[in-house]
Amino acid sequence: MKFPVIAPLTRAGLVLALTTLCTLSAAADDLAKVTANAATIFSKFQESDKPIPAQVIGKAKAMVIMDTTEGGVIFTGKSGAGVMVHRVGEGWSGPIGIGTSGASFGLSIGGQDIRTVFLLMDNKAVDYFVNNDDVEFKGEFSGAAGPSEAAVRDNFVPDHSVYSYIVNDGVFGGMGVQGGVISYEKEETFKYYSQPVTIKDVLTGKIKPPESAQVLLRLLDKYPPAP
Repeated sequence: MKFPVIAPLTRAGLVLALTTLCTLSAAADDLAKVTANAATIFSKFQESDKPIPAQVIGKAKAMVIMDTTEGGVIFTGKSGAGVMVHRVGEGWSGPIGIGTSGASFGLSIGGQDIRTVFLLMDNKAVDYFVNNDDVEFKGEFSGAAGPSEAAVRDNFVPDHSVYSYIVNDGVFGGMGVQGGVISYEKEETFKYYSQPVTIKDVLTGKIKPPESAQVLLRLLDKYPPAP
């Protein structure tokens, strides 16, 4: 019996295959690192002397955590990196990757060493983010300075669609944002989940979050939805 001859993989073909695998793995690792960094940013904020009030987080429909420091530059051609998660029942969805384009985001809020937590307070704000690959903070979707613990009561009712809390050169607190632009990182999100996924499938919880997202999600689970 003659067996079919299988042509050996050429050197060029082997290099191409290994390069492709390494690129896919690196992209997945990149978003895993961004997610881990988002967990660190959120944790440090909540451990500071000006944490984001639990009542405000409880009312939020979604959260965006951004890093525009030098260490946050991961995605090619972007000046910063971050994630967006959406509230699903009593918990949160897996993350999607987002990046900041150019320097406008940092400059618009007065510096380059900036980490930001955006809270999307209504479905209109969530839809705006989900349905636009590039989101600019302007008009009713400008990031209003988030209220402090002293300013929030138990019957807190949001009066803005988006609140922003910022660590600016080591100073924690609410700060308004105008003119910053963030974009959805589709390819990195695909590679992170090892399949083509839609924003809707991820943010509605249809797609199971990777294990690397669990540190962030466990932190957020400490803040259940408020009535």
